[in-house]
Amino acid sequence: MRDLRIIVLLLLLPLAAPAAAQDGGASLRGVDTVAISIQGLDHDVATRDFNRRELRRLLAGRLADAGLHVIDDGDLDAHPGAVHLTLDLNLIRSPYYFFLYGINLSARQRLPLDRDNRAYTTIKTWSDGQNGMVLPRDLDSLNDLSLKLADRFIREYRKQN
Repeated sequence: MRDLRIIVLLLLLPLAAPAAAQDGGASLRGVDTVAISIQGLDHDVATRDFNRRELRRLLAGRLADAGLHVIDDGDLDAHPGAVHLTLDLNLIRSPYYFFLYGINLSARQRLPLDRDNRAYTTIKTWSDGQNGMVLPRDLDSLNDLSLKLADRFIREYRKQN
């Protein structure tokens, strides 16, 4: 009986987790600049409508429409208060003609380690994601899912600003 309760608890645990989590001590208050990077999208699954360049373009447009200044990753040092948004895509091709996916959008900010802000570490301040499956012909639907995650980030950003 005890084993059954443990199994039920483990099955219910993911349902108790919040959809989005704000971690650490930093907040999105006062942020006006974001840099976007996309990780995990392999070239063999990229299509004309679903690729790094298109995902970045869509996300940058959505964030700019929300009033955020979007910069390149290489410009992060020139904007120490910027948030680094990372879209992490994990796709696994199933032998049954579909993809399993895990998609996560996370925001990281600098946390200074000295008074001059020259030494810093980064801390995750917001994260949200989703898992599921998609047919190969519908891979570009992950563009829409990425935009929904960006909308959730924007809602949290607006709530704090």
